[in-house]
Amino acid sequence: MSVETRAIEAGPVLCLFRRFVGLPCPACGLTRALVAAGSGDVQQSLRFHPLGLPIAFVALATLAMWPFRYVPAVSSHIAPVLEHRAALYRLAIAALFSVWAARLSRKSERHLLVPDRRWRR
Repeated sequence: MSVETRAIEAGPVLCLFRRFVGLPCPACGLTRALVAAGSGDVQQSLRFHPLGLPIAFVALATLAMWPFRYVPAVSSHIAPVLEHRAALYRLAIAALFSVWAARLSRKSERHLLVPDRRWRR
């Protein structure tokens, strides 16, 4: 069963950062992007947030690998990746803030961050 992305767009604003500061946070649009990706609408997912699909892929890959961490033949291949978790987290955070800065700097994309609502300063 898929969720209509229009239902997500019309929902209430839950982001505390956006409520208090008036600007969208770095993660604004990720929930909508993940819902659109789960519904199979790749183009809409990328429109809501460019990192939605990579985050969905990493989450699914992590869940798929989770049971194999106890299998010695497989865990030896997973261990090197896990050793670099801190670097991967830093890379993910840098990507999130880079996308946020790029989206905030482009006035033409501000409506994508906050669909159907006026941009507040």
